[in-house]
This record gives sequence, C-alpha cells and structure tokens, in this order.
Amino acid sequence: MRLSQVNLLITGAAAIVMFTITGCGGAGGGDPQNDFDRGPLLRQYADQSILPAYEAWVEATADLHLRATEMVSNASPESLTATRTSLENAFATWQKVMLYDFGPAMDRALLQTTNTFPVDTGGVMEDVYDANWVAGTPASLDQMGLPALDFLLFHGSTDQVVSDIESNVMLGEHVLRLTGNLADEAVAVQSLWNSGFRETFVEATGTDVGSGIGMLLNAFNRTWEANVRKEKLGFPAGISTFSQTPLPGHVEAPFNGSISVSLIKGAFASYRDLYLGTPVQGDGSLGLDDYLRSLGNAEYGEQLDSDIQAQLVATEAALEELESPLSAYVVDNQNEAFEVYAELQALVVLWKLDMMSAFGVAVTYQDNDGD
Repeated sequence: MRLSQVNLLITGAAAIVMFTITGCGGAGGGDPQNDFDRGPLLRQYADQSILPAYEAWVEATADLHLRATEMVSNASPESLTATRTSLENAFATWQKVMLYDFGPAMDRALLQTTNTFPVDTGGVMEDVYDANWVAGTPASLDQMGLPALDFLLFHGSTDQVVSDIESNVMLGEHVLRLTGNLADEAVAVQSLWNSGFRETFVEATGTDVGSGIGMLLNAFNRTWEANVRKEKLGFPAGISTFSQTPLPGHVEAPFNGSISVSLIKGAFASYRDLYLGTPVQGDGSLGLDDYLRSLGNAEYGEQLDSDIQAQLVATEAALEELESPLSAYVVDNQNEAFEVYAELQALVVLWKLDMMSAFGVAVTYQDNDGD
C-alpha cells in the first residue's frame, strides 16, 4: 500500500493534511517471502533498546521517589527544586519507554497510569484527602502519574509550593503515594521482562498476531499516532477538535510550562532511533530500515525506506520550529502548529499503512481518524 495522494485543505487559517489512501490491505497479515532473519533484530531490540529503557525508567522513578521523600520530610526551596528536577528527568526518560506498550506494560496499563493527560486537578485534590486512595482505577487515570505530580509540584511559585507542603501533611503524603506507585510499577514491568517475557518476545519470530515484531510494531504505531501526534500536539493545537479551537492547557506538563517542546522532540527521537536501529545502550545497528531494504529494490522495500528516512528528516526539521512554551505557541502560531502536525501525520501513513503492509504485519488496533 502506498500513499497515493496528499491533499492540503486550507479552511480559514487552518491547514489540515488529508490523506487519500488506495488499497487498504495494510491491515492484513501474512509473512512476505523474504529471507530476513527477525531473530537478531528482536534480540537487539530487547537487549539494547527495550530493557535499557526500562532500566533507566526504574532508576528515574526511584530517584524521583527518593527526592520526594526528602522534600516531604524537610520541605525547602532546595529540596523542592531537586524534586522538580527529578520529575523533569522522569518525564524525559518516559519518552524512551512509552512506545513499548505491549506485553507486561500493557498488562499493567503502564501507559495509562503513568501519563494520561490533561490532568484532572480537582480529582487530584480530592485524592489528596482520600485516605483509602487506590492507584490505577479506570475513573482516576487522569488524576495520577507524571501529570498529577506536575500539578502538585508546579502549581505555584517555589515558596508557595513549599508552604503548601509544610502546612498540609496530606498533600506531601499523596505526593509520596504517587511517586511510590510510579517506582513500584516500573520495577514490576521490568521484572516481568526479566523473568520470562524477554524470551517470549525474541522467540516469537513470525509476523502473525502475538509475534515479537507484531507486538512491537502495533505498539510503536498506536502510541505514535495517539500519544505523540494527537495528544502532544493535535489536541493542544486544536486540529483534533471539531471547532479547531486551540487547547493550550492540554499540552504535556503544562504546569512546568517549559518542557512540553523538549518532550515531543524526545519522543520523536525514540521512534526514529527504533526505526533506524540506534540502541539506547549497546553497539547494535539493526533496524526496521534494514528489514525494509532486505525486501529489495521495490516500492515497498528500498524505496519505502528512502521515503521514511526523508520524512524523518522533514519531521525533525518541523519540530525544530516549535517554540516554548508550547501552550502559547499553539495559540499564537496555530497555522504553524498545524504544519508540524502534518509532518507527524505523514509518518503515520508511512509507518502504519505502508511499512506494516510491507512486513505483512496485521494492524490490531483501531483509531477514529480514518488513516
């Protein structure tokens, strides 16, 4: 399946890219006739990308819980600043983990419990005073994780937040419940990978539903489409809303205010690196680009890889045009934000439709965008 045409529809001040796709066979599975050995690719991804990313996530959440514990026991501008810095690091580290939403992560709803935004601030404050608070209930996913901590640690000036923690014991205790839950879930998912799922993943070398490449690519595409393209930029810019009204409060980490742009860039880098086979830790170089090129000098082989790599360059350049704070940029420069969104959308077409079809991997999730 190839991208047959791109129509740019301009309505008022809004530019929306609409993709007309022909031959939607990309949802179908079936292993193409090819000699590429997926075993080494899966092993490299497991050992040099996925497991190191989870290790970094465990370390980041453990440090966050430690800094928060020190802050609650001795609230001061210095201890709050240290905790805020650790939270920023956790946000950045999460961008390297979010794309692996399959297996243990999906079983434990790690994506939803870690970074569902925009945050329900009223719900967070209700939880502060709930002695029987339980993490991860379906109705409270937007009241926990990184977004809740962004609100609690950045809702006011340094002096105000320190004063709030000093005067409200329950607020500090809830911060520790939130950081403790993040740390516990990080360890739980890592442990499941280390205690058997790694072998399950690397040994499932087919392309069917449940194969290693099938699980990886469906998570890769689903999270890029919904959690990067739509959540990080589409909703804030207004392109994913009927009225196309910007929603600046929907950016990631809005209370911090200064890291939303770096987070979307960091997420992009993680997806790009997975495609190109650039490991988180190690010296491997196998990637999805190698897999595509192994299909030969064909529309869905070397040419598709060339198209994807060109689009990666275009997307990175577009992201460089974003300015901080993103909450102001999507309001003051909505047309430009739409143009950046169009570049993110172009990768949806190339990765989800064309690449999945080339590999014979079935798309096992649904979205409402008609891609």
